[in-house]
Amino acid sequence: METRTPPDIPDYEDRDFVIEDAEADMEFRIIHELLPPFSRWTVDLGCGYGRLSAALSRKSGKLILVDYSMTGMKRARQKMLDDGISASFLLADISHLPFRSDSIDTIAMFRVFHHFNDPALAIREIVRCMRPSGHIVFNYNSSDNASMMLFWLKHRINGGNNHQKFPFPLMPGTLRANPEDDKRPIYFQTHSTLRSLMKQNGLVQSHGNFHSGMLGKVAFKNGFFQDAVRDLQTRMLDKWPSRFLFPNNYVLCRKEGRNNGTQFHNLEDLLACPVCSETIFIEGDSMECANGHRFTISDGIYDFRNPS
Repeated sequence: METRTPPDIPDYEDRDFVIEDAEADMEFRIIHELLPPFSRWTVDLGCGYGRLSAALSRKSGKLILVDYSMTGMKRARQKMLDDGISASFLLADISHLPFRSDSIDTIAMFRVFHHFNDPALAIREIVRCMRPSGHIVFNYNSSDNASMMLFWLKHRINGGNNHQKFPFPLMPGTLRANPEDDKRPIYFQTHSTLRSLMKQNGLVQSHGNFHSGMLGKVAFKNGFFQDAVRDLQTRMLDKWPSRFLFPNNYVLCRKEGRNNGTQFHNLEDLLACPVCSETIFIEGDSMECANGHRFTISDGIYDFRNPS
């Protein structure tokens, strides 16, 4: 039987991410304004405790929540039950998703990208699951901006000299931004690196959004400023000043190609083994693929993390 190397995923089981902050208002508005009005299958990728899932459900025929943390997923499931929202709950590694190719209409992925130590692998797998002409909205933290350069300078002034863990922010590629915590590192990307990954994997950027501290929060809370800030964002989107000033970027992309028209009516039709991509068969609280990889279902949560 084929085996898989355990993924290099940070352990967040002991962390409490039940937060409601000002940035959430922006994320709700992005979901409302940028995503298509309706999608048959929507995936909340890296859902945490389900902070945005209710908003996504209003644009989805069928909603799937995906995360790696059992603790967070249990909270998300309870939140959906309390809110009366129908959804499916999957535990999975984003670099090995349990979906058929070309199956998902819309993916939302907020506050997740900075966990990827191999963004190329993650993007390739996410795009594999998306339908042609499907959409993904996500945010990423850029390294080539003023705040990261100041952070790097502070690190050097304080005696930090580990260039391998914390390279100069303007260098292309992935920047590991908290070298003091090897267990939970944060990764930043340069704009050019991410654009290249998107192009290589057939993603076309259809809308870009960015914010920096108070500017973005005020703009999304106060309608008076919205048009002005959006005009500024549109004018500066691909200009050097925007890349230098705004560290957090929200991007809506479309997968190239035409929808092939294949319909997946049930979750079981949509699922595929994350190890070998074979069909998944569900019986009771167990799942098994044609090649014998077994997975479990516990309290309504489909666990694809550790095949047996």
